[in-house]
Amino acid sequence: MHCTIEIPHNPKKCLFYHDLKLKDRRRVPTTYSSDMCPVANANRSPCPLGDSCHMAHNRIEDFYHPEKYKSKYCQHYPDKIAQCEYGEHCAFAHSSAELSIT
Repeated sequence: MHCTIEIPHNPKKCLFYHDLKLKDRRRVPTTYSSDMCPVANANRSPCPLGDSCHMAHNRIEDFYHPEKYKSKYCQHYPDKIAQCEYGEHCAFAHSSAELSIT
């Protein structure tokens, strides 16, 4: 869903998307796989299938898909977690307890 929060805030820590071109949009993860769509990836243009496509259309959909979410450590792990600009909304694990390996 598009963000409707009217006060200034950090979009990287918001649950809603901000880019009207849908670059950071997140679809319901059960409707697509984490594999990147070859059409959207190769052409860097919208996939003609849109939401009915069964593949991820951007890195955000890929990172936040349950197949990959928190399956790797954040680049700031272990000593610089406070520097992660995504905080609790980061798609990567900030501790071994958050790590989910399927």
